[in-house]
Amino acid sequence: MRKIGISLIVSLTFFCQHALYAQRLGTGATFEFLGTHFSYIPTDVIFSGYSYRAYYVDKLQINTKTYFSVAPMLVFDYSRYFITAKAAMTRFDGVVYKYAYPIANQEFITYFSKIDFQQIEVQGNLGLFLNSRSFARPYIEAGFGRAFTYVVNENVALDNKFDKIWRGRNEVSGLINLDKSYSFLSFSYGVRIDFISFYARYVARIGNFDTYFSYLALGMSASTSFGKIRRNYIYQPPE
Repeated sequence: MRKIGISLIVSLTFFCQHALYAQRLGTGATFEFLGTHFSYIPTDVIFSGYSYRAYYVDKLQINTKTYFSVAPMLVFDYSRYFITAKAAMTRFDGVVYKYAYPIANQEFITYFSKIDFQQIEVQGNLGLFLNSRSFARPYIEAGFGRAFTYVVNENVALDNKFDKIWRGRNEVSGLINLDKSYSFLSFSYGVRIDFISFYARYVARIGNFDTYFSYLALGMSASTSFGKIRRNYIYQPPE
C-alpha cells in the first residue's frame, strides 16, 4: 500500500510539472444540487443508544432529498487526461430512515428519522476525456477524498412529511455513523461543453463502518485555464 501511494505521488508530480509547463493549470468551481442516498444496514434489528429501544428496520434504505455542495477547484490537464483538486462545503438536507417499534403481536409503530448534516470535503480526482472533440466531450473521473462532518441534527416523526417532530432525538444517526468523519471513493460521468460541464457523481463511504452509505449527486462545473486567460485577456507584447 505504501509503494502504491509513493508511485501515485510521483506520477501526479510528473503530471503536474508537464501541465504547468504547458500552461494547463486552471481554476473553476462545482455546484451539486440533488442527491439520492443509499444505505445498507447489515441487520434487521437495530438498538438505539438514545432510547435503548430495539427497532425493526429494512436493510436497504433509499431516498432522494435536497443536497447542496459548492467547491472551488484547481484543474491540471494534459492531452485527454486531467486532474482536479477541490475543497467543498456540503449540506445534506434530510437523509431519511424508516424503522418500526413492536408494541404487540404483529403491531408496530413506524417512525421516520430525518438526519441533516454538514461537512467539508477535500478531494482529488483523475479524469479522462473519452474522445478528442472540441465540443460536447464526454468524460469519466475517479477520485479519493476525506469528509469532515461538523454539524449533525436528527429529528423523529410518525410520518415522512415531518409535520410534527421530536427534535434532537438521535435514534439512528449514531448507528449509521453519519456523525463521524470518513474517507470516500467517487466515480463520475459527465459531458463538457466549452468551459461548462454537467455530470453525475457517485460517492461511496469506505472504512470501518457497519453500515454502507453512499449517494448519487447531480451537478455542474465551470472552469478555465490560465493559458486561455493569458492568450485572450492579457496583453502580450510583440516579440
